[in-house]
Amino acid sequence: MNNQTLLKKIANARRIVEFDSTKPVSDENWQTLLSVAQSAASSNGLEPWTLLQIDDRDLREKIAKDSPGMVKQLASAPKFIIFKKRKLTTDYKKHLMRAVHDMNEATYLKFQASFQALTHLLLDIDETAWLERQASIPLGQMLFAASLLDIDCCPMEGFFYKKVGKLLAKEGLLDLKTEQLGVAVAFGYRKENPERPKTRRPLEEILTVI
Repeated sequence: MNNQTLLKKIANARRIVEFDSTKPVSDENWQTLLSVAQSAASSNGLEPWTLLQIDDRDLREKIAKDSPGMVKQLASAPKFIIFKKRKLTTDYKKHLMRAVHDMNEATYLKFQASFQALTHLLLDIDETAWLERQASIPLGQMLFAASLLDIDCCPMEGFFYKKVGKLLAKEGLLDLKTEQLGVAVAFGYRKENPERPKTRRPLEEILTVI
């Protein structure tokens, strides 16, 4: 793919409100997008997020009652996911470092100390803010990959977090003690083409070179 083709695909990417429900995302393309998220970078390899894929139409209708900003997407998108931010409990960090990344005990203890310094001294942010940053990485890569595959998508925050959180917890899909809701994303193919081309600020307005 040359540069012009890539930029054309990115320019064609839009926030889609209503999808063509008769055009499914192929299994191959969907597994590719999920693998893109799985392979995304994360600070210290902690991957503090999971994906909740909601195919069940009844559950989508329940969510839509408390989601005024994504009613049409829930009704029409072939694929719909919600990022869940995973709180960094000691058990979770130890599992990631020891079982997934194969750290020995001594290296793990050094990691614990360095991670505490990163979040509390260097970044000076709380865990919730850090989790938001981390979840944005796989989200961005999924959106970018979707545009390259000519799949339309729509990231959304138009839902009442507490109400939808309680609903998902009641359904056994969210652990309120260790998980927080993040952004939702719909994938599929646009029902109609936009009425006008995408407009953005010129590059010289957003870029400073020193």
